[in-house]
Amino acid sequence: MTLSTYLTSDDYAELLADCRARVLVAHASVMDRVAPIRGGLPHLRHVVVAGGDRDDGARFDDVIASQPDELAPEATTADDMRSGSTPAAPPADPRRSSIFTDRPSRRPTCTAPT
Repeated sequence: MTLSTYLTSDDYAELLADCRARVLVAHASVMDRVAPIRGGLPHLRHVVVAGGDRDDGARFDDVIASQPDELAPEATTADDMRSGSTPAAPPADPRRSSIFTDRPSRRPTCTAPT
């Protein structure tokens, strides 16, 4: 999930807790607002920091450099193309989603991939 760099520590805490983030990739410029809330995020296991020399987590450049240049394709099936939050959920209807309409949603949500 993409978050604004203009959020407060409380905003980051609420959103990251709500989606049970396990990994956070953040720019060094927001780490002053993220560092104080890390202890209150029980699901957060890793922080990757881009664009700066901070000791708040793994450096983005180091993480990227440690990965292979080529990726092997993952085996997929037709079921992998389903949208929704549960295996039995019907596909999302774009006419009812605030993403596709002029109506803003009440608050951002985070849905883990199924």
